[in-house]
Amino acid sequence: MSTAEASRDQALRWPWLSLRLSARLPRGLAIAGGLGLLVGISALLRARDLGAHYWIDEGLSLGISRHALLSIPHVLRQDGSPPLFFLLLHAWLKAVGSNEDHTHLLSLIFALATIPIALWSCWSLFGARAGWVAAGMFALDPFLTNYAVETRMYAMVVLFCVTATAAWMRAYVHHDRRFLPLFSVALTLLLYTHNWGFFFAAATLCALLVVVRGYPAKRRLVVDVLLGYVPVALLFAPWIPTLLYQVKHTGAPWAGVPPFSILRQSPDVLLGGAVGKTALVLGAGTGVVYALRRRPSKEATAVGALIVIAVVTVLSAWLFSQVSPVWANRYLAVGLAPLLMLAAVGVSRAGTIGVATLVIVALSWGGAGPPHVKSNTAFVAQDVSRFIGPGDIVFAAQPEEVPVLSLYLPAGLQYYTPLGRPPDLGVTNWINALARLRQADLAAQLNQLVAQLPVGGHLVFVRPIFNDPALWRAHWTKLVRRLSMRGESILLSDTHHHLLVAGKPYGGVIPTKIGPNPERAQVYTRI
Repeated sequence: MSTAEASRDQALRWPWLSLRLSARLPRGLAIAGGLGLLVGISALLRARDLGAHYWIDEGLSLGISRHALLSIPHVLRQDGSPPLFFLLLHAWLKAVGSNEDHTHLLSLIFALATIPIALWSCWSLFGARAGWVAAGMFALDPFLTNYAVETRMYAMVVLFCVTATAAWMRAYVHHDRRFLPLFSVALTLLLYTHNWGFFFAAATLCALLVVVRGYPAKRRLVVDVLLGYVPVALLFAPWIPTLLYQVKHTGAPWAGVPPFSILRQSPDVLLGGAVGKTALVLGAGTGVVYALRRRPSKEATAVGALIVIAVVTVLSAWLFSQVSPVWANRYLAVGLAPLLMLAAVGVSRAGTIGVATLVIVALSWGGAGPPHVKSNTAFVAQDVSRFIGPGDIVFAAQPEEVPVLSLYLPAGLQYYTPLGRPPDLGVTNWINALARLRQADLAAQLNQLVAQLPVGGHLVFVRPIFNDPALWRAHWTKLVRRLSMRGESILLSDTHHHLLVAGKPYGGVIPTKIGPNPERAQVYTRI
């Protein structure tokens, strides 16, 4: 029996899964203790800023999930996302609460759940040492730490990806059909969570080319592929009409065509920067090369398949974005699981070099925490709220800011954007949004709003702060920037014509930094 097979058999007899638990209690307690320690360390690291204020996308999550449960799929026709996370968040809001701590806790639970799943996954495939290395990496990885306190679906994506990857490996590398249902369910849940799940699914299909030579019979491989993937297609079929509508009418107008440098930097994003990436490339790379040289073996096949899944997932997303831009670094969550599993195998096979790599990575990642500030919207709202009241107007030059603004500003305000008055403050209507934004007559809109203001009434003009020009090059963002400048010019003209009095701009600056996704607001008073 090979080492990998022996390790796999041992993993299947984990103490807490065994009927003979009492006979092996000390070992079980040791495993449970080690796992509990990793989960505890990860929780302490990732919960430090559990109450961080929301940013744009989180405002959208709250707005969508506050709709009636059965209406959420229909609401998402305007958004472009699959429904699973929002359905779960809806139930979570009802059961737990809706402030920042409560909603971020949901993502933290998903992030922490990846640790035992990673331990089982790599232990069952590559042995105990690889399992513990994988658990440690999932406990500390800065990318996952960042999104463990985000009211979005990315931690959930990682959980489904590590489960689907492990089940795929067991089913198609070790030819264990018992794991085909688990793979089908995990992949289906992933597709219902994020559209980049299709790139992961495509990568697993490409990885079949690695395992085909070692299959007992080609006919059996065909049958296994049908058993694994056809249920996914059937289970996902009810969502396909909505997906096609989203693709045709919403898309991602805020995304630009990613250059090759973005693809090259993807490992840095997923592995916590240059230090973590370099250490793992050198350390884990040594072990990966060693594993690949042990052909023919299931371990070499498994490592080769992991390489294909990790690389093709990200590469296919980048290639697709050259034709239809959908790229965002946060979407790389779909490629994190196979990459960390591959790194864990490499480190566990690299001997002394692997130990040194672990030390460097732990020191590098252990100091990384979630962001203290994701957006200054809450601080801007706090500044502005002193001067405004019910009936006053808030004009957001960036339409998708309205959901998060409405969370932090007082009730009773009227909201407008270049797209008009949003009928639903919690949802941005992305249907043909770019074409509608191009047709916006900002001068007519603002002049009409100023004219309808009573004497003493206020108009709050909110627009992004354009610190990084690279973030404002896509069709949508470039237009938002132009409209922001145009809107300020129009209101300045009204001020010169003694229709308005302009207050100072409020940027929501806090002592440490203004944070990413910054915005500013200016209050104008009708005279």
